[in-house]
Amino acid sequence: MISGTGGEAHDGGTEFTAEGVEAVMREACEAAGLDSTGAELLRLGSNAVYRLASLPIIVRIAPDPAVLTEMERAVGVA
Repeated sequence: MISGTGGEAHDGGTEFTAEGVEAVMREACEAAGLDSTGAELLRLGSNAVYRLASLPIIVRIAPDPAVLTEMERAVGVA
């Protein structure tokens, strides 16, 4: 799980705000070996959606780690 706190969740992880999810997005990109420089926040609602500037990649962040299986399934069929 990526928490936006350097890999360790504290008191439930990062607050689901534009600032909080940006930290999560950057940490996730680093873990995946992607450049997050210039990433654009497209949507912040039930999920945060970013478009990377460096590659044609969309980063989707969910506020609840319990949906991991659902997210893996969605990516698998995309």
